[in-house]
Amino acid sequence: NSSMDFLTNTFRNTREYLTPVLAESAFHDRGMLTPEEFVTAGDQLILKCPSWKWERGEPSKVRPYLPPDKQFLSTRGVPSYTRVSVLQSSKLVEDTVQGGMGDAEGDWCAPELQKPVDGDADADEVLVESSGDAAMDTKPAVPDTASSGVKEDSG
Repeated sequence: NSSMDFLTNTFRNTREYLTPVLAESAFHDRGMLTPEEFVTAGDQLILKCPSWKWERGEPSKVRPYLPPDKQFLSTRGVPSYTRVSVLQSSKLVEDTVQGGMGDAEGDWCAPELQKPVDGDADADEVLVESSGDAAMDTKPAVPDTASSGVKEDSG
């Protein structure tokens, strides 16, 4: 495993060394941001979604083309409505959505997780109430006493 990590790190470092930092925007052509665009987009993300924040990162991995206090973005405390075990056993299916905001936009990729078909997947789901009036349509994590053969005391 360590030899594979070494090869992966060597590949990434070589690719980064050989790929120049963009000085001119290539977002519409190649989907790549300049460092300035990245920082501006990150600042907007933080403004709109306060769970995100800038991180400094490890001193050995600081990139000189980014501000020292804005090396990468992270988020914490975001609720997940699906348990990790369901995500790990799900299959990622990518669908292509035609069109965009103009002829230059092209097609879009729309990923979707397909849950396993077996009956055990529902046991991992939890009931989470949304901030509105309705609750999400999921089953509780605890077994239903009526279907488990346990009688409830009615008195």
